[in-house]
Amino acid sequence: MPVVLVGTLDTKGDEVRFVRDRLLAAGLETLVIDAGSREPAGRVPDVDRHRVFFRAGADPDAIEERGEAVARAAEGVVSLVVELQGQGKVDGLLALGGSAGT
Repeated sequence: MPVVLVGTLDTKGDEVRFVRDRLLAAGLETLVIDAGSREPAGRVPDVDRHRVFFRAGADPDAIEERGEAVARAAEGVVSLVVELQGQGKVDGLLALGGSAGT
């Protein structure tokens, strides 16, 4: 079962990649979920932001206010992780965020 790693890949892609690599080096599986409001630069997540926002009933490209984007992303991530946990597919959760994501 993977450790779910949640991060905003549009702003924290390098940090998420670093932590993911450390988890993999420790022999753990990972599942990276992008909770960013914009397209990530570089790494493609296992679960992209469109799927996250879809789970919250939103389109990330249609949200203009940052606070709403953060709230909707959180809602979508919770929905996805609760479902995965209910299926016995989560071994742990680690989230990386900035001032709004913590």
